[in-house]
Amino acid sequence: MERKIVKNIRRINYKPKYVYNLDIQDNHNYFIENVLLHNSNNIILDESSLIPDEIYAKVYRMLGDSSDNFLAELGNPFIRNHFYDSSKDPNYNKIFIDYKRGLEESKALPYSSGVLTEEFVDEMRKKNFFGVLYACKFPEEDEVDSKGFYQLLSEDELSKAYVTDIKPIGKPKLGIDVGRGGDYTCFVLRYGNCAILLEKNKIKDLMVQVRKAIEYIKKYDIGDFDVFTDDIGIGGGVTDRLREMDYLITPVTVGGGSTIEDDTHRYSNLKAQLYIS
Repeated sequence: MERKIVKNIRRINYKPKYVYNLDIQDNHNYFIENVLLHNSNNIILDESSLIPDEIYAKVYRMLGDSSDNFLAELGNPFIRNHFYDSSKDPNYNKIFIDYKRGLEESKALPYSSGVLTEEFVDEMRKKNFFGVLYACKFPEEDEVDSKGFYQLLSEDELSKAYVTDIKPIGKPKLGIDVGRGGDYTCFVLRYGNCAILLEKNKIKDLMVQVRKAIEYIKKYDIGDFDVFTDDIGIGGGVTDRLREMDYLITPVTVGGGSTIEDDTHRYSNLKAQLYIS
């Protein structure tokens, strides 16, 4: 049985030693979750906090074949995981570069468009994740979920967001998140100042969900393209059937591109945009 591991090796001249750039071909005998199981005595992890603990452990084991080893972890303190533990480990040499140090070093540099300014820092204070991206601080324990991920909203803030005596303002829009029995299928009516959960169910039949969608469209007089359907996976079945019945809807794929692309708002995908806004 043919076993291909390395497709191509290019040697790059880099004093005092050579650096090898390996073009690796996937082979399950040598990879676990895309981690190459090949020992190395020197490892550099970029955006270390974004690497899951399970993957981190598999990478860390590569240091075991050498007593003369080196591990560098770089990144922003998004998650209280292995990266947080490393920041508290006395065996690590730690370098924190926050906005205060950035401002000090910028003042010592000659003028350039890339120099950090106090005006820019003050503007970024109004944005999400200032503490993580500029103050170089991990979220507090009450700000993360069970896996250490940052929560933009606390449970208390979410509870306060639920009200029963508000008068809806604006034209309604209908959002449909399809679960097909595993998770709930939810129908949400969205106004300019509030959102109303109309129904959640675990009915597996997608055509039942289509009929329910049509009932809500008619009941609340939802306009063209103001019905937003989950178009990922099984949700696509509801999208396709509503379109087949000549309903002008807006399918949503949260992993797709952001609808905002300008100099002040940049999101990696639509899900990030919707979560922040």
